[in-house]
Amino acid sequence: MRGTLMFIALRDLAFAKGRFLLMATVVALVAFLMTLLSGLATGLIRNNISALMALDVSHIAFEYNEKPNYRNSMIDREMWQGWREHPGVIDTRPLGHAMFNARTKDNLPLNDVVLWGIEPGSFLEPAVSRGEQLGRLENGVVIASKLVEKGIDIGDTFILDRVLTELE
Repeated sequence: MRGTLMFIALRDLAFAKGRFLLMATVVALVAFLMTLLSGLATGLIRNNISALMALDVSHIAFEYNEKPNYRNSMIDREMWQGWREHPGVIDTRPLGHAMFNARTKDNLPLNDVVLWGIEPGSFLEPAVSRGEQLGRLENGVVIASKLVEKGIDIGDTFILDRVLTELE
């Protein structure tokens, strides 16, 4: 019986090569597409959280929620200050996070600008390769290299859309 089924399968393959080749091609293309989309999604996720991953911290705390999301996470002052009392915790600081579209004084658009609100002088403050650390100006910022690539430089002012706040 087994030999008969094998003979029929091989004969069917011989007479319907095109059909089997077409099905195999479709399966291979779907597998390739899934691999491509998986890689794209992974790259986009890493790009979105690359700044968080670059922080020199051992832990980041988010609001306890059914669907944790770092963009919408809110932790009150008493909670994060209370964590300092736990054994092994050296320091805790708040980190504000917001996304904006912005424009320069010359109306050059800057899409998806991420602003982090941090306390000047805290361990979260990034190292500055040019210019000054935070604290000199009320609305002073440290800009990432990606904004420098878009033409923003030290001393430039850009305006956040909708809230119209000027940052220098």
